[in-house]
Amino acid sequence: MSQPKRPNLKRRDSLREIKLTPEGWVYLVVLVFIAVGAVLRNVNLLIFMAGMMVAPIMLNWRLAVSRMRSLSGSRFIPTKIHANDSSMVQWTCHNRQSKRLSAWNVVVNDSILPVNQADGQSNTTPAGPNLSRGEGWFSRWFGEITDRLSQKSGRDTRYNAKLGFPRINSEATEIESYCVFFACRGEYVIGPATISTTFPFGLIVSRFHIPEQETVFVAPELGHIHPTWEKRVESIASGADAIRRRRSIQRDEFYALRSWRSGDSKKNIHWRTTARMGQPIVKEHDQPNNRDFALVNDLYCPAGDQRAAELCELALSFTATAMLNMGSSVQGQVAVGVCGRKTEVCHSRSRYSIIPHLMTELAQAEPSEDPDVVDSIFAVAQRVSRLTPVYVVSSRERPAILEPDFDAQQLVEGSDFNGDANRLARRLRQIVPLIRWICVDSEEFETLFRLDPAKHDVSENISVPFPTLSEADLPFND
Repeated sequence: MSQPKRPNLKRRDSLREIKLTPEGWVYLVVLVFIAVGAVLRNVNLLIFMAGMMVAPIMLNWRLAVSRMRSLSGSRFIPTKIHANDSSMVQWTCHNRQSKRLSAWNVVVNDSILPVNQADGQSNTTPAGPNLSRGEGWFSRWFGEITDRLSQKSGRDTRYNAKLGFPRINSEATEIESYCVFFACRGEYVIGPATISTTFPFGLIVSRFHIPEQETVFVAPELGHIHPTWEKRVESIASGADAIRRRRSIQRDEFYALRSWRSGDSKKNIHWRTTARMGQPIVKEHDQPNNRDFALVNDLYCPAGDQRAAELCELALSFTATAMLNMGSSVQGQVAVGVCGRKTEVCHSRSRYSIIPHLMTELAQAEPSEDPDVVDSIFAVAQRVSRLTPVYVVSSRERPAILEPDFDAQQLVEGSDFNGDANRLARRLRQIVPLIRWICVDSEEFETLFRLDPAKHDVSENISVPFPTLSEADLPFND
């Protein structure tokens, strides 16, 4: 995630705000009362006292302004954030003052705003007054009051975080952090932020606004996958490919040549290549098992069905957990499809390079009443090898069109466009035997995956272990 840009010096004057604190207003009222009484009564002692009271407020104003000119700050947000988990947001403040003058009691106020994806609009308007040069004090005051009322009435869902730096020495950098808990996945906007100080007397606050915002995508919640899932993925290679690999060991043909490794048999040395290369070269009879992996999320959710929405969230959590916990059994092409309101396919040769893009898509995924799961399966199957099974994690039962006993000829007879229907029927005959359908609302899935119960049940902090099952006892065994 890219670091936020720091505002340049030319914009500092337009982003600085200097005003009295509540304690400063009380102090000013007392000062005015004493000054008016001294003038009306012509009491020299009151005039002397009023003059002494002016000095602290002027000194506070001067020190607060001078310290704020030398301060700059930036935030660091972790790249991997998941729902129902805590993350640390780090703030770095630097004091550029070179005259051995430290900055004391520096406070950073940060804000977090969830983006409203349902309406398709992101409410990223900064809370607080707009401190432009041409705006009057009345407009700034009225805007601040309006923002505060909107926050109290619930129209603004912005959350604020505050952290303090007790002391920042001259030409030094201090680091502080705060913990943020994201209860739901989705898109969030962090910022704008303010850096302020009331040192030394707390009568005047000098505040500097940092308008830069950063977008954060919170991935689905992580859970626990049964170890049998890894064995299931490892057993992908079957049929003709497995027979060919077993036979290749018994034949004189070999798959490739490679360098000598400790433990290799001398019978496998290829002497001609060894003499030409000047180092031992052995024959490799078995082709490396570079298994591919294909997975589709079917986010089917009728309107107003809360149970289906929970199942879709559970399916997304399974996908995120499976990809992060994928072992070394998959060394080939990886393709994952997210089928909801829109269809996205993430594919790459390396499973590590696909994770950042996939987590962003999982964070933004939205369920739909009519997801195009058939086209999603076809799109994912095109990214992997021909005999790779396609796992479909869905919130509903398997549609009739994707059942193994479905008569594809019905599509041709019931369609006016026989060319397209024939093409679809032919593709269904090829892909249906490779589909492995997993319904989230089934005993099969409950045995395979579950969320951490300690995060969902605060009253009982008990870790529930997986049941001990053999591979033959699983209902989804191929």
